[in-house]
Formats: sequence, C-alpha cells, structure tokens
Amino acid sequence: MSNHTLLAEAIAKGIDYSTYLEMSHALYEAKKSSPADTAQASEDMLNYVKMNLQRMERVAKTMDLSPETIATAQALGQKIYFLAISEVWCGDAAQNMPLIAKIADANPEKISLKIVWRDLNPDLMNAYLTNGGKAIPKIVVLDENLNELATWGARPAAALPIVAEWKSSGEAHSVLVETIQRWYNKDKGQSLQDDFNKILTAITNKK
Repeated sequence: MSNHTLLAEAIAKGIDYSTYLEMSHALYEAKKSSPADTAQASEDMLNYVKMNLQRMERVAKTMDLSPETIATAQALGQKIYFLAISEVWCGDAAQNMPLIAKIADANPEKISLKIVWRDLNPDLMNAYLTNGGKAIPKIVVLDENLNELATWGARPAAALPIVAEWKSSGEAHSVLVETIQRWYNKDKGQSLQDDFNKILTAITNKK
C-alpha cells in the first residue's frame, strides 16, 4: 500500500482531540490501555494510562501558547493537517498532544488535527519510524492534497540530547523516563512550540 493511500485512510478515520480524550478515559474505565487491546491491560499499563490522563489535564490547564505561536499559526495561508499517531499509555504523548491540539485550535480554519491509534495502524507507523523505532507521538504535517510537508516527533528537538546521553550511559529505561518528565515539567511546552513555529513558518514562507 502506498504512503498516499495510508495517509488518506488515516485522515479519513482520524479523530479530533476531544474524541481522543473521551476514548482514552473510556479505555481506562474498561481496563484497557489501547483500542487494540483484546484483553484487560496489566496493572502497570493501567497506571500509565491513569497518570497520563492526569498529565494531559494538567498540561491543558497550566500551559498556554505564546503570542508568537498563536501568530505563527494564524499566519498560515493554506489548509494543512496535523496527522498524529499516538496512544494514551505514552508519557511523551501525554506531555505533547494537549499543546499540539492547542496549536491546531489557534487556527481551526487552516489546521485540522487528526489522531490515529498507533497499535491499530501498524502500516502507517512503520512508514514513520524514528531511528527504526515506533516512537510516538509522531506528527505528519500534510497539505490539503496530502503531500507531506514535515514530520515531528516523538519529542521536541531540545530533548534529544537527553536521549542520546541516556543511550550512551547504559542506564535503565526508567531513568530516561524520569529524566524526560522532569525536563518536560521545567520546559513548560516552550520547546515544542519552538519546533512547530519553525515548521509552520517554513510552510508559510514556501514559494
């Protein structure tokens, strides 16, 4: 299946952020961590889901877009899609998806956010791996004809040195998770906004 077909199918079935939140809460109530689950999730996975639901709520309430980000989003002259591949159990998704939704909401006439579940869309995920891994959230920015304009994910560019340092250290994955979450709390969404300002400015300036 071609990438264009995969993208078209994903856009057609993608959900908005409010639906993503509603489904995420429903999954937790059903003791599942993903719509792809065929059985109840483990207690550890359910704890991740519960924690991330709380994180998404906190980020949405406490982190606002900067005037620069709002202006950049509103300067867009063409309609684009943010196609997001995500899952509620993912800590990076919990930190970033609320702000990505706010960026889309800053210019709803031009930016349409469509979210699909990673584990229900393996072919799409495999087309957008990060260093060979199925890292999420992954955002594919598309024009109205579904031509790819940019990709982003799974973390802000400013966080990548933290990941590189962890990989070289040989420490447990739990150390990375804790370090990254501390970084997110300190950064307060500014690095994500910086990344998307660059992406949107490049789209606006493209001749």
